[in-house]
Amino acid sequence: MDENRQVANACTSNRGGKTLQAGERRQERTTLSVPVQIISHGTRQHCAQGVCVDISLAGVAFTTEADLHLTDIVELIFEPKDQPSFRKYVRLLYRLGPRYGGYFAPLRRTQNLGGSVCESNAPLTPQGANRRF
Repeated sequence: MDENRQVANACTSNRGGKTLQAGERRQERTTLSVPVQIISHGTRQHCAQGVCVDISLAGVAFTTEADLHLTDIVELIFEPKDQPSFRKYVRLLYRLGPRYGGYFAPLRRTQNLGGSVCESNAPLTPQGANRRF
């Protein structure tokens, strides 16, 4: 099974009783290769490195060696070369090997994910370091 078909099978969501396949995305994806810092806001905060694979107005796909938990919200800090960095919160939807995908998750005013571990001088996990979250 080719990777596109595997991603399509992994990326189903059920909204209003209608199943949406990856080939029927609400927003068109654009290929984008940009380094990202991944900050997990689970019971213990951890950082990892990754690379954005593609992005749309609704979501993003990225690769990392980190072991992330599906349905968690992670913070992605995009670091484009010679451009200002920007951050987005993402609810993880699927995993296919080292590739993860999810949709941008707006935070409600009552949600507080705390300060960023990466901003507190904590070392970043290098890609390929097999650090579990």
